[in-house]
Amino acid sequence: MAKPTRRLHRVLLLLLTLAFVLIALEVGSRLILGPPPRLALASLEEVPRGQGTQRTYLVEVDKAPESGLYHHTSSGLRLIPDMKAVIKNHRLNGRDILIETNGLGLRHRELPPKQGDELRILVLGDSITFADYVDDNETFVRQLEERIIGDQESGRNVHVINAGVGAINLQTEYLILKEQAPAVQPDLVVIALYLNDASTSPVIKPLPYPLRLSQFMQWAQLKSFNLKHRWSGQRSEEDKQWIGEFERSNSPAEGDWRREPRALAHEILQSFGDWGYAWSDGAWNRMRPVLEKIRTFTDESGFRTIVALLPVRQQVESQTLNDVPQKHFDRLLTELRLPHLDVLGALRDDWRTASQSLFYDHCHLTPRGNRVVANAIHEFLTGERFVD
Repeated sequence: MAKPTRRLHRVLLLLLTLAFVLIALEVGSRLILGPPPRLALASLEEVPRGQGTQRTYLVEVDKAPESGLYHHTSSGLRLIPDMKAVIKNHRLNGRDILIETNGLGLRHRELPPKQGDELRILVLGDSITFADYVDDNETFVRQLEERIIGDQESGRNVHVINAGVGAINLQTEYLILKEQAPAVQPDLVVIALYLNDASTSPVIKPLPYPLRLSQFMQWAQLKSFNLKHRWSGQRSEEDKQWIGEFERSNSPAEGDWRREPRALAHEILQSFGDWGYAWSDGAWNRMRPVLEKIRTFTDESGFRTIVALLPVRQQVESQTLNDVPQKHFDRLLTELRLPHLDVLGALRDDWRTASQSLFYDHCHLTPRGNRVVANAIHEFLTGERFVD
């Protein structure tokens, strides 16, 4: 009986040690990392609102598309319509952000029937456009609206409508355009294209309920997700060939990507599963047919469309200009006869002047960064006479 007893003692000791380590990690996480982000869906009365009714919520859930701001449809993620929610302690900046949607599921006030010479601009994009990490008036969409309204001398009604949805790609943006155009009746569509829009961004699924209570497990999940996401996705032979050629041509190496071109090349290669894919021909070949459908739909519907390309922080803050994706973008959009603009230059100019980061991470813009993008789009629209 001695051996089974010693074996049981070892198992108990191991379990106690494991429990102690997990408790220590949990306590350390709570002391060092602070509270995790949460999504509070407000408890609201059922009242008529636009095309639906205000939904009643009295819950608090993890901020994840499956359980919070979004719902799944046969054609991808969409925002829940008629919603009022507060993201508490947002993971990008620690702020509490109010999110409200109208009856169409758009981050915009309710749209009345279109009248007279009213101007409506529908802005499509991903999480950078939706911008659930800043207040509505800080998004580039709302700041663009304010600038256009400021130009109006006749008191013309102006709506610049945020149709951004997190973790979607260009194909889903096209489908949202087809869904929303009949109701919104836009005069102009702005597609805010980001460097990873050739593919759908993966999303973090909620942890099982017992693990969801652990702040350390939430932190570990996010870190493992970020590491996996940088190299996620199956690679075609074309992608593998491109990666080999890129390595031979650029000799990527770790270092300060702001100063060293080889270190910037390392960042691009490490992020191939996300925005680094935009340096390859494959990303633009994949987006070409979708952009062709957008152009056709634009021509048939009678409104105009422009496409704006949003860069990553590494391009904005590096001393050496690396604009390979922007050159791909310009060639393709010129060939497709779609008006387009690149905001990389405007962001680089502001960064050099202010030496203040315009990003919370590699792509999501601060209020100042949103203002720079709004100014660049506004200047393009007025210069090309898309807006009088």
